[in-house]
Amino acid sequence: MKRAAISLRIPEGLYQAARRYGEAHDLTTYRVLSAAVERGLADLLTQAAPASGAPNSEIADMLAELDVATKRLDRRLDRILHVASAAYAFGRFAALRGEREVARVDQSLSDEAGVVYRRQIDLAKP
Repeated sequence: MKRAAISLRIPEGLYQAARRYGEAHDLTTYRVLSAAVERGLADLLTQAAPASGAPNSEIADMLAELDVATKRLDRRLDRILHVASAAYAFGRFAALRGEREVARVDQSLSDEAGVVYRRQIDLAKP
């Protein structure tokens, strides 16, 4: 089959989704996008409507919005980890002031942090 080369601009969210899908399935992003175009065009030509009844552009917009929200959440979680790490460092510094058995204090802090972490994970479960 002869192929035609085209240049196409898509929303960043869709590109990132295609890239992640490709990484998960050991495919190049180009191959994923090529398959998406082929399947999408085949769907359009056979006049098959999406199961939800929503137009394809609405679905694409929703996916892009979901990708943006996921990135925002990832940045927030990274910031939370940074603040927690700073709090731990500050607490460790305060706990070690004048302490001669640094290893014992470190082990005690680690044990307590593990207990608190597990408790928070249990509370977060549905």
